[in-house]
Amino acid sequence: MSRFSAPIVVVLALAASPGFGQTKLSGECQAGDQHACAALARTPSASLELRLGAVRRLTDQALLTDFANTSPVRDIRLAAIRGLIDQTVLADFARHAKGAVERGTAVERVLNQETVADIARHDPSKWVRQHAAYCLTDQTQIAKLVAEDRRELLPTLVAGGGIRHVKVDGKDVKETLLGVTTILPGQHTITADFTVTENVAWDKDSVRSTTLDARLGATYVIEADIGIVTWEYLSPQTRRGQGRWKLVVREAVSPGPDFLPQLLRR
Repeated sequence: MSRFSAPIVVVLALAASPGFGQTKLSGECQAGDQHACAALARTPSASLELRLGAVRRLTDQALLTDFANTSPVRDIRLAAIRGLIDQTVLADFARHAKGAVERGTAVERVLNQETVADIARHDPSKWVRQHAAYCLTDQTQIAKLVAEDRRELLPTLVAGGGIRHVKVDGKDVKETLLGVTTILPGQHTITADFTVTENVAWDKDSVRSTTLDARLGATYVIEADIGIVTWEYLSPQTRRGQGRWKLVVREAVSPGPDFLPQLLRR
């Protein structure tokens, strides 16, 4: 019997090791076992990536609701909310979740446009109100918010560096201290000039106009997309360039009230 004792000890040690347990749960989760996914997502020693992967494989609405309510890790709460399809539960999270990011994540998945518009009016967080407005697609609800003169929900235009003489639908935009102005939702034609301190002659075929389909709650940054500049060196200290630029408008979004906006490249 002694010759079999060592392998038995090894097997028992492997079975008791955290890595073995995680591997077993991971395999069962991959096979669709919802309770294995839940157990893996609750394993503190597992990596966050592994735990998030387990939550993303959950379809059980009760388990997802529990994670969204009770997990101490915000990324896991958000992943659980993104897995929910129960509209009653989602609307409850969108209205009553403690965190603004959680409410904003839930409102993205709420289908009832009246509910979304109501959140855009009343949520205590400006970011959530704007995010809810951005999620609206019902033109009647959008028109109601515009008619109520909720200016904080209107699309915002920000002039990037070097942008001057901005026009929206042929009308001059007044210069502001921060280069920010608001517009109505819908399609607009934006024109502008580009100025630089370098000695560059911009090609006459540069594109100085673009169209924008503005949405409530969104911020748009007007920029010059600079092409290749060919430089001619006149002396060691002097040069002049020739190049082309194109006017672009990029959408800037913030993933939450405590985060800086990020540009979404089109």
